[in-house]
Amino acid sequence: MIVVKKRSALTQLHEQCALGKIKKEYLAIVHGKWPEGLKKIDLPLLRKDLPSGDRRAVIDSEKGKPSISMCHVLKQQSQACLIRVRPKTGRLHQIRAHCHAVDHPIVNDPKYTQNGSRPLVGGRMGLHAKSLKFSLDDKDYFIEAEPQQAFWNLLLERE
Repeated sequence: MIVVKKRSALTQLHEQCALGKIKKEYLAIVHGKWPEGLKKIDLPLLRKDLPSGDRRAVIDSEKGKPSISMCHVLKQQSQACLIRVRPKTGRLHQIRAHCHAVDHPIVNDPKYTQNGSRPLVGGRMGLHAKSLKFSLDDKDYFIEAEPQQAFWNLLLERE
């Protein structure tokens, strides 16, 4: 999340977002062994507003918007995998929906799992926004946040 004080800054960021100039990197802990050749998930996503007020993203080749996630395995374990994800587009729940669609849902994701009801072990989901890079008023910004131990514990529990 980026908070700005001036309307002009907000306009610049919206423009960069639309042009794909804001660079984001995430860490994700997913169930199972990640397929060796799977480096790009290119599946169109459609936002669905549910009667409950909840929102979900679904794969929809006819009405969905282009959605691309670049994935790189950082650590493979027997029951889980740590991947770096760089979304090229910024759709609602993009990483979560893409990982689910390739049968490797994010650990502790209550919305995008096979049965939709995996318990939250360790109190958090296995998805972490690691870094954000953008420009504002001709100045470059790089914001980075290392995961807390609770994130790493999710991976340790699956060794």
